Amino acid sequence: MKHNCLNILKALVITCFLLSTNTIEAQNDVNTATNSKPKLNKFGLGIKLNHLYDVKFTAYDKLSNGYLGEDANGLNGSKTKFDLAFGFDLIYFISPLVSIDASYDMGTMTAANKLNYYESDVDFLALGVNFDLKGRNRRKPHKLVPFLRASIASANYDTKLKFIEDDKIFNTEKGTAMQVGLGLGLRYHLNKNWHINLQSEFVTTYTDAWDGYNYGSGKDHMAKTSVGLRYTFGKNPHQDMAAAWQFGAGNSSFIDNNYDKEIAKLHDTISLEKQKLIAANNDILELRNLITKDTDGDGVPDIKDYCPNEAANTKDGCPIGTTPIPVASSVTPSNNNVNTASIKEIAQILQLELNKIYFELNSKTINTDSKKILNKSITVLKKYPNLKINVLGYADYIGNNVSNLALSEERAKAVADYVTQNGIEANRVNIKPMGTQSKLPRNNYLNRRVEFEIVE
Repeated sequence: MKHNCLNILKALVITCFLLSTNTIEAQNDVNTATNSKPKLNKFGLGIKLNHLYDVKFTAYDKLSNGYLGEDANGLNGSKTKFDLAFGFDLIYFISPLVSIDASYDMGTMTAANKLNYYESDVDFLALGVNFDLKGRNRRKPHKLVPFLRASIASANYDTKLKFIEDDKIFNTEKGTAMQVGLGLGLRYHLNKNWHINLQSEFVTTYTDAWDGYNYGSGKDHMAKTSVGLRYTFGKNPHQDMAAAWQFGAGNSSFIDNNYDKEIAKLHDTISLEKQKLIAANNDILELRNLITKDTDGDGVPDIKDYCPNEAANTKDGCPIGTTPIPVASSVTPSNNNVNTASIKEIAQILQLELNKIYFELNSKTINTDSKKILNKSITVLKKYPNLKINVLGYADYIGNNVSNLALSEERAKAVADYVTQNGIEANRVNIKPMGTQSKLPRNNYLNRRVEFEIVE
């Protein structure tokens, strides 16, 4: 029997080692690919309270001495008790799915049949393997973790078998036996360090002498249910709370409780791009209307019409014999000066372009797309050296007014600095922080922006 116990114990230890090795290798492969190895809480210590219950597994015929060999069971009559054992355990979380533990428990057991009952002092030294039942698609940290469990134990017993009628001891058994358990459990994580552990196992004991009388069956059976409180050492997120099928840096980010923030940021970015697309389509419509506008309906668009308010079937839009000053195109190539009418037209085009400078949440950094737009606008400003601009900085409605005003000023300054560093004179650029005083709706995506205002 001892030889068999030793072989099974060796097999379980080897299995745990192989599980640990394979899991760690898989995790290291992903970590190597991502060049990041997250630090996680893995080693814990706990205390627990166990309920021990002798299961009535079968009944036997009369033995040769005439004694009825009925298997005893717990909570059966006044001679049995609600049997408890106290203990502690050590646990190591190999991966988000697998953990191993070692535990020691000691207590008493009672059970009875129709004629006799037993009292036994017992203790258990056990090694267990747990496999978490986590969904493949979940990405939020796990607080409630169900698991399957298998264990092997070396159990000591010192049993006194007594008659129910007079409490006289008529047999004793003492020894050590191997136990194998299968069960399930549930862990509830209070935070990254503390968790409650509930588990229940059906345990087969490889001796029938456990209950004080060897009927010759070779086995006894019990249910072992425990509740425990564990502390896992470390300042990092808990390995057990991680996603089931995700190892490495991505896993570390969400178990750091940044999942909601990352999703919000992604949603924010998608919404911003959607709003920018809508704004771009609106700008295209406005530019198309500006280019095709024909006030007098003579077929010559106002932008090319030298007489926009007089219909004429001529190339320049003016009646034959007249030489008016053009409205939309009154730019003298030699000095690039513009009159009031053409400033309004240029302002419409320029402001449409510059209204597309957006920023990320709490950021004053000009992104690559905005730099491309600014470069085009700088080209227009260089073409018309008499144009002056106000740089209006805005913030969204998140945060207080003081911080938002400061952020809007930083954004405006960042854009103004970029413009002046690329050839536009500083006296042509004026900064105006607007805070959250936006004419746009209370849309956080659209209000993280800078726009230009043409100074006439």
